[in-house]
Amino acid sequence: MTEVKLKDKKGYKIPVEKALKILKRKLEKEGTFDELKERRNFVPESEKKRLAKKRAEAAQRRRQQQNNNG
Repeated sequence: MTEVKLKDKKGYKIPVEKALKILKRKLEKEGTFDELKERRNFVPESEKKRLAKKRAEAAQRRRQQQNNNG
């Protein structure tokens, strides 16, 4: 479980707003927000594969266009 201590190493209190920012950064780094988003909107595995293939094709087209233009 992720936690943020409200006192720094010297024993001084940390403002709640700063502690929330620290907590948010930690949760983003762990991938908790991404997992929450995935769980909120269930997408079947077949749909994930189809979307991944579509994104890969679009990225390939963009790379080809950049190579042709530049």
